[in-house]
Amino acid sequence: MPGMNILVTGGTGFIGTALVAKLAAAGHEVLVWSRNPVRAAQILPGAQVVDALFRVDEVAVDAVVNLAGAPIAAARWSDKRKAELRKSRVDLTRHLVDWLEDSGQKPKVLVSASAVGYYGDQGDNEVVISTPPASDFAHELCRDWEAAAHDDGLDCRVCIMRLGVVLGRGGALAKLLPVYKMGLGGIIGNGRQWLPWVHSDDAVAMIVHALGDESCNGAYNIVAPGVVRQKDFSRELAALLGRPRLTWAPAWVLRAALGEMAVLLVGGQRIVDGGMPGYAFAHEKLAPALRDAAG
Repeated sequence: MPGMNILVTGGTGFIGTALVAKLAAAGHEVLVWSRNPVRAAQILPGAQVVDALFRVDEVAVDAVVNLAGAPIAAARWSDKRKAELRKSRVDLTRHLVDWLEDSGQKPKVLVSASAVGYYGDQGDNEVVISTPPASDFAHELCRDWEAAAHDDGLDCRVCIMRLGVVLGRGGALAKLLPVYKMGLGGIIGNGRQWLPWVHSDDAVAMIVHALGDESCNGAYNIVAPGVVRQKDFSRELAALLGRPRLTWAPAWVLRAALGEMAVLLVGGQRIVDGGMPGYAFAHEKLAPALRDAAG
């Protein structure tokens, strides 16, 4: 992929930091759009950081990667929290697209994050990109997030990345490792819910693939082929760390404690068409992927 000027939102996040480093190392000019440019510049020394109000009229942006969004599971889904999640995803994406249009930017491609929560809880159904979603807040949030990225005014390729649980040195695994190291990991609900996952290396590489492959367009499930049930994920992580699984969190307890947000833990998606055309996964099986991610 020849050198490009690439605008990134969410560049200081778990996936964003790895992506910015990879793009900069490959010789691309990376412009990170941030509401806190001082902090972002400290985290991302290889990138040019600009305030979210800055206009880039004199910079030709070849591509845009939109990763911004508040953590979905950081707090119970109160009405206030739902509004915050929508603002950080849907409203920000609309603002980004409007901003690009107003500044006269015509990128060749917009790669925008979404999540497998788009499908809602699908039980044991095999899920592909065209599977009708089950309606819940996670689906509605992802649906509107994706819609905000599609704007005829940009007139460019739009690649929607429906991310599974990303395994790497950060994100969900960073929160799980201390719990499992204490022997307190275990089965959630009945443990039979499907857990679509992807190694962070593959998630970042597929974003880069989408930027460079002009045949890529539309939505993709960014999920490794080895989708597993939650009980199997729990067993593999405990075995990797040499710890027992001592706990069980019944679904009714989680629903009582977390309310509507419990669907993130007791629901799941059995995705069978993960990946992108022309992309070969580096991590297809859970056990070695966990070993690498937790190393």
